[in-house]
This record gives sequence, C-alpha cells and structure tokens, in this order.
Amino acid sequence: MTGQRRVLALIFALAVVGLYFVIFHTDPLPLNHESIGLGKAHVAHTVFGIVLLAAAGYLWYRSEAVPLRRESMVRQSVVLRISAIVLSLTAAAIHLVLSLVNLIPGEMTAGPVFAALGVGYVAGAIVILYGKRLLYTLVIFYSAALVLTYAASRDGLPVESIGLFTKTIEALLIASLWFLIRSERNGTASRV
Repeated sequence: MTGQRRVLALIFALAVVGLYFVIFHTDPLPLNHESIGLGKAHVAHTVFGIVLLAAAGYLWYRSEAVPLRRESMVRQSVVLRISAIVLSLTAAAIHLVLSLVNLIPGEMTAGPVFAALGVGYVAGAIVILYGKRLLYTLVIFYSAALVLTYAASRDGLPVESIGLFTKTIEALLIASLWFLIRSERNGTASRV
C-alpha cells in the first residue's frame, strides 16, 4: 500500500468515526474522566467507534489493493475529492453543533462565531465539489488559519478532546486537498 493510499485510508476512517461521534455526541478522546463519567453507554459508543474505524480501514485497504493504472489514478482523484468533501462537512457539522450547544466546559462556543465557522466549511465543501485548484488553496488556508488560531488560543484555555479531534479532521482536509492539487497538476484528476 503506497503512502498516499495509507493517508486516504486514514482520512476515510477518521471521517466515518468523526461523523459517528458527531451524531451521537460522544467524546472521542475523553481527557477528563471525572466530568464525563465512563458509563456503559460511553464505553459501548467508544468500542463501536473503534470497530467502525477498523472496518472502514480494512474495506479501504481491500478496495485499493490493485496496481495503479491511469484509470485507477483518476478514480483515486475522485476518492480524494470525496474524502475532502466528507472531511469539510464533518468539520462543518462539529462547528454547527458547537454553535448550538456549549459542549466544552469552561468555554463559550454557542453563538454566531462557531455557526459562521461551520458555514465556512459548508462553503468549502461546495468549493471542493465545483472549484478549481486556486479555490482548493483557499480552503487549505481557511483550515490552516483555524488550526493555528486554535493553537494560539490555548494559552489560557484547556486543550479539550473535541478541539483536538476537530483540528485532526481539519489537518486531514488540508492533506487531502494537497494530494488533490498534486493529482490535478499531473493531469490525473476528474470531476465527481
């Protein structure tokens, strides 16, 4: 399995698990066990998420275990585009949920700022679906700016697991767009 396929497998698996955690409002990386309380439901959600991750990674590995030809390179660019769209929509869903409910103790997230960040990622997904290489670069800069802003804002605030998970999704979005730009430069990209 090539390095690019490994990254794609990780992107897909994390997107599947991320969507699961957003839907069920569970904490993917519980850093403060006292405030969360590791009940049976939380353990069951975590185990189910790990099973989803393993299944998604295995299916991805099996589907990509063929030698690369021109057709499979085009298919790979389509997969990159779909992965980037799913990652962008996952980041949007997390920000939109945070704009409605204060899920992070000690930090005010409910309000228009997080809603605007979520709408920005929805716009990013639309740009990825219909855009050109220059517009992909704008989405990369948007995601990188949010990752850097989060890192800079952690001076007085605690690092929480949902923030780390969201920044991981955003970093994977940056990586998938970078690979997509490279594949378009090589002339192997196609439209979804």
